[in-house]
Amino acid sequence: MTKRVTIFLFAILFPFFGAGQNFKQPKLVIGIVVDQMRNDYIYRYWNKYSNEGFKRLIREGYECKNVQYNYMPTLTAPGHASIYTGTTPAVHGIIGNDWFDPSLNVSINCVSDFLVHAVEGMGGTSSPRRMLSTTIGDELRLFTNFRSKVIGVSLKDRGAILPAGRSGNAYWLDLNSLKFSTSTYYFRDKNPVLPNWVMEFNARRLPQAYLDSTWSPLYDIKSYTESTGDDNQYEELLDWNVGAKPVFNYNLKKLNNTDPELLRKTPFGNTILKEFAIAALEGESLGKDSICDMLLVSFSSTDDVGHAFATHAIEMEDTYLRFDLELAAFLRYLDEKIGKENYLLFLTADHGALPNPMFLNDHQLPGGFIVTNKMTDALRYFFRTNYGDPALFKYYMNNQVWLNSVLLKSKGLDKQKVLDSLALFLMQLDNVADVLTRSQLEKYEYVQGRRGLVQKGFNYKRSGDLAIIFQPGFIRTPGEKTGTNHSEPYRYDTSVPLLWYGWNIKHGSTARQIDITDIAATVSVMLNICQPSGCEGKPIEELTK
Repeated sequence: MTKRVTIFLFAILFPFFGAGQNFKQPKLVIGIVVDQMRNDYIYRYWNKYSNEGFKRLIREGYECKNVQYNYMPTLTAPGHASIYTGTTPAVHGIIGNDWFDPSLNVSINCVSDFLVHAVEGMGGTSSPRRMLSTTIGDELRLFTNFRSKVIGVSLKDRGAILPAGRSGNAYWLDLNSLKFSTSTYYFRDKNPVLPNWVMEFNARRLPQAYLDSTWSPLYDIKSYTESTGDDNQYEELLDWNVGAKPVFNYNLKKLNNTDPELLRKTPFGNTILKEFAIAALEGESLGKDSICDMLLVSFSSTDDVGHAFATHAIEMEDTYLRFDLELAAFLRYLDEKIGKENYLLFLTADHGALPNPMFLNDHQLPGGFIVTNKMTDALRYFFRTNYGDPALFKYYMNNQVWLNSVLLKSKGLDKQKVLDSLALFLMQLDNVADVLTRSQLEKYEYVQGRRGLVQKGFNYKRSGDLAIIFQPGFIRTPGEKTGTNHSEPYRYDTSVPLLWYGWNIKHGSTARQIDITDIAATVSVMLNICQPSGCEGKPIEELTK
């Protein structure tokens, strides 16, 4: 074969062997979760947003307009776990922020871990060990032989820990010390200390500075026409001792000794977290080399403001207008330090929220409250009346009921017959829409409707003996009828935004229904890494084809 023929054949065959086609990943993946962000918040406040925050993401990125949570309960911990594992509580095991553990006979927290302790006296006994699936961050770490850095940051421990997975690092705000910290889970040293960049950030004392300030409306309060009046009965008092009305302006210095979570009930919590996220980017040199890193940021103040003031409060509108400016500043920083072509960003939420039921009723709309103590009393009444012993009822939480299996057995009672009888009793209660027993959830497969959402949120080893679905418009409450809550299988809780921006993202939108579990599958395909171990989501074709 002559040299000329050899060169000719090489030129023809070379492309088929992939020569010249370099494998690429972005330098950085940014995951942003906004706690308790309803999808309609983007457009309700649209006319007052800046041009460089939400509007920029939609103007230059890709918007998924019909994203749904495909399980219940729609709560913070299951939401974060589902976004990053690509599966539901039935698989990843995070069935609530807290749940009852019959073996311990106590309610446990989703990230509690008494095998670890706080670093430098702060942070708490927290870790991701209760999560049963890997995350996209875990899979990226495996793919790069653990050279990638994956860091989760939030004001809440669960908002930082669950996104970061089992192999990443997480930092959250300790409310007692007002400093960012972590736990010994993330260190192998016998005497761990916080990284210098975390200690330097804490030395700035930003949380205390904001708690010594005043929260006033960003704009003229008369312009907040998307919200109800400032002085109304739907909002929580921020200071029960003083009894001050929940109206602007808020002198936080006067209030900050009464509530350790006060900072999270203001928009300044988001400001502090944005600054901490930037400190993490700089301190860990994220996105600075050829190895893809991840920074996972969970903004919590929107949730606490929602719980305190509800969905149609001026405080809520002001919080989102301010958050839009923080988002714009964060994007500018990323463009300058990383480059838009080098980072992939997505923004979504862990759940939505229901308007305050009193607010709904005042506008002739259906809704109401499910008071926890009253439901507990009803369950005890059932067992006292029908079986002579209220102790047969063990626990009620997250719309689930646990029975005392040991006591049932000692009394010779058939557990399934008792549950069937209890289900009939509960169905007679006002505002109960449906009831499912454990045997129904184990025996049948519900692929659609509310029952399907319950089943995907039901973990056979961790969930209760019976699940209750309430009518639309009703929320659980320990007694207060102010603010709002979430956890139900209805669109006000399940519908959230999903925006994509940056690396390989073309402008566009889709109204096709997308499940929240599709996010992890999509990121995995875009990065060409293995999908998380429990992943059930499907890649979003509009972004990956």
